[in-house]
Amino acid sequence: MLFKVFLEFCKIGVIAFGGGNAIFPILHKEIVEDLNWISMKDFLSMVSIAETTPGPIGMNLSTFIGYRLEGFPGALVATLGYNFLPFLIMFFLAITLLKIKENTIYQRFLSAIMVVVLVLLMRSIYLITSSGFLGFRPYLLAVAAFFVFMFFKKLNPIYLLLISGLVGMIIF
Repeated sequence: MLFKVFLEFCKIGVIAFGGGNAIFPILHKEIVEDLNWISMKDFLSMVSIAETTPGPIGMNLSTFIGYRLEGFPGALVATLGYNFLPFLIMFFLAITLLKIKENTIYQRFLSAIMVVVLVLLMRSIYLITSSGFLGFRPYLLAVAAFFVFMFFKKLNPIYLLLISGLVGMIIF
């Protein structure tokens, strides 16, 4: 049974894109409906516990299901299974990226991705600020924080957030 649990959670872990709530339907279909390993009531109880437990929700839920099935060894095997294939994929991807990091096509791809991320962040800022801020002072503070961060590149972002929050409280 432990080997079955490991294989099932390997399969679930490798397709667990989106994490969190995105994994619930997959786990439900596989564990509750197809395999009948736990009841719907138990699954919902585990979901609510996984939501409140620190850590990745999908991994917590896998651990709880494994524990329900086979005790501590089941929890360990389910957690390892859930993380095993994604770990291997990321490991080999990291090795590959180290080998191609000097490749010009790869460098151009990264530059394009950085532009996309910057545009998405700017869009997020616009959506958040367009309906909530009135006047120019919040925008001036955001621009100032950006330039401080760019000037002090080694400044921990947490300190920047704290300083920006304190300045915002003083100004507003």
